[in-house]
Amino acid sequence: MKKDAPAFNVIKEMLEASGTIRNFNPEAVKPFAKLAEKYDALFLTGEGSSRMFPAGHAAWLSMMNEGLTKVFSAGSTEALIYDLKGFAVFAATNSGRTKETVRLLKKLGSEGHKGLFAITNSPGAPVIDAACMSCILSCGMEKAIPATKSLIEQALFYHALLFEMAGISLDGLDETASAFDETLSRDVSHEIVELSANAPFIYFAGWGNGVAEELSLKAGELLRKKTRYLDGTLILHGIEEIMDKGELVVLIDPFEEEEVIIKKRLEENIGVNVIAISERETIFPTIQIAEAPGFECYIQMAAAWNMLIEASLMLGLDIDHPARVKKIGNVY
Repeated sequence: MKKDAPAFNVIKEMLEASGTIRNFNPEAVKPFAKLAEKYDALFLTGEGSSRMFPAGHAAWLSMMNEGLTKVFSAGSTEALIYDLKGFAVFAATNSGRTKETVRLLKKLGSEGHKGLFAITNSPGAPVIDAACMSCILSCGMEKAIPATKSLIEQALFYHALLFEMAGISLDGLDETASAFDETLSRDVSHEIVELSANAPFIYFAGWGNGVAEELSLKAGELLRKKTRYLDGTLILHGIEEIMDKGELVVLIDPFEEEEVIIKKRLEENIGVNVIAISERETIFPTIQIAEAPGFECYIQMAAAWNMLIEASLMLGLDIDHPARVKKIGNVY
C-alpha cells in the first residue's frame, strides 16, 4: 500500500497506526494496573474489533508467559450471566456508546463491583459514567467505518497493562512501529492481490491470538466478501467438506509441519487457493514479514491490511463506506 494511495480515510488511519505504536506511553497504564492487581484475573470485553484482536492478543500473551495475570474474554451480552466478582473488568468501545458494553458495566456497577474500567475514544461517553476509571485513547477519532489504529492502541493498552502488573517494561515500540510502517507500505505480489480480489469466500486460519479472527471481520468490511475464521488446525478437521474450488485460505503464521497436508487436501484435492503471512518462507505464496520479537501479531495485522487494501482498490470499492455496516453497531 503506497503512501500516495487514493485518499480513503481507512488508508490514512491505517498508515497512522505506526505513529500510534511509536507514541504509545506505557506509563499511562500504571493507575489501572494498581487497581487491577487487587483481582484474581482480567476479564476483557467489548464488541467486534474492540474485542477480537485487543482481547484475543492479551489472552494469548497471558497463556504464553507464566508470570502474566490470566486473561479471559467474551462479548458483553454473554458476560451478563457470568460471575465476574473476582475479575478486573475492562471494556473497550471506541464510541463509548456500544449498548451491550455499557449495559454490562451498569449491571456490574449496580451490584457493587469496584473494578470496572473503560477504554474509549470518546470523552464524556456513557461508558465513562458506568466505569470506575477510564482511559481515553490518544490515536484520535476514526472517520472510516472499519476500525484500524484504535484496535492497535487498545491491544497496546492491554499489552502494557499485563506487563506492568508483572513488573516488565514494554520495550521495542520504536522498532515495532518502523516494522509496522514498512510492512504496511511495501508492495504485495500481484498474484496474492488477485487471489484475494477474486476469491468468492475467504478463510482466515491461525492462532487464537485475535489476528485471524479480526481479519475475518475486516475482510468482510473492506472486500465485501463472505469470510470465516478457523482457529488452530480446524482447517483439517471437517471444514474442507464445504470448501469449493477458487475459494481462498489465508494462513497466518502457519504451522510448518502441517503445510504439506494442507496443500494436498485443499489445493490439490479441492482447488482451494492458499496463501500465507509469515516471518519465513512457506510452500505457498507468502507475504514474508520482518521479525518483531514480542510484537509479531501487530506486524501480521499490517501485512494483511496491506493485502486487503490492495485487493479492495483492484475491485474499485469505496472502502470508507460499507453499504450496511454502521460505525456503532448497537447504540446505547
